[in-house]
Amino acid sequence: VRSPPFSVAPPCRPCLEPWSSCPYLLRAGAIPLQAMAGSAAGAVNALHALEVPLVLAVQRATAPWLEALLKMYTEWIHPGTAFTVVVPLLFGLSQRSLAVQFLLVVSISDLANLLLKWCIAADRPYWVSEEVRQYPMTCEAGYGMPSGHVQAFTTVTYFLLLRFRAPRAVFGVHVLLVVTGAYSRIYTGAHFPSQTAAGWAIGATFGLGGQRLLASPASAKWLSAEHRFRRYLLLGTLFAISLAAVMATYTTLLQFGRDPLASLARARAGCTSSQGVVGLVLQSIGKTLGFLAGTCFVAAVAPLGADAPAQLFRARWLFASAIAVVAFRR
Repeated sequence: VRSPPFSVAPPCRPCLEPWSSCPYLLRAGAIPLQAMAGSAAGAVNALHALEVPLVLAVQRATAPWLEALLKMYTEWIHPGTAFTVVVPLLFGLSQRSLAVQFLLVVSISDLANLLLKWCIAADRPYWVSEEVRQYPMTCEAGYGMPSGHVQAFTTVTYFLLLRFRAPRAVFGVHVLLVVTGAYSRIYTGAHFPSQTAAGWAIGATFGLGGQRLLASPASAKWLSAEHRFRRYLLLGTLFAISLAAVMATYTTLLQFGRDPLASLARARAGCTSSQGVVGLVLQSIGKTLGFLAGTCFVAAVAPLGADAPAQLFRARWLFASAIAVVAFRR
């Protein structure tokens, strides 16, 4: 009996054998997906290559006296400001329920930003062109699409503006602040214009959508003190899904030949700033998951109640603003 001219692979047993033992079934599906991911990243980076002249034009056209203001503003809209400034202020103003809901939305938005950067793998301006002027805050370690600063700022502001039912005039001023933030990120060479636009769109989605979702009667019922089991189930599931999303995205990209942490080497190769690379990726993920875990635990153990009355909130807000102005001037 003659043997067949080719070898037949044994049947693959899903979830029992590693990746390498199922070449025909798993790799056959991974190759087109890997090609699609690579072509998508290539298309995005091709767009960014066309945007390099825009970044250079912004840096050259900006007046020198605006440099200090733009550098200060881009640091002010850092995603960490939501956790280190806004949340303590809300707790100090007796807005505990609002602070917890705010933390949930901002943490999920920040985590989504990190995962999108892994999947898109878009270049930053200072990776692409040596002509891009660099500053101490330019050399961030992560990928560029979407802008984390702009996304965090729009998530925070849209959530709070919608919660306090701000008038249209305030939203008009807010648009100017968002445009200024996007301009500062382009001027410092950290992002391309399309990356800041994507950050605005995603941040607005999380800010407006998160506020409407948490303000709905169904969410209030699930997070109320009368439904302890539902509260534990909802918050525990939220954190479990977030952690699973990080692990699944990381392992899947590795299987497709994409290292999510390869951006660190790109950043180090392109950075000429004296301060070096800032914003390590794993550190950011650990911080965000830590905030989310702590917020879920607090909301599960101590159910959300009524916040301080509006009159008391306004009085405390004015007092805190006065202290902030005096401290800033000093």
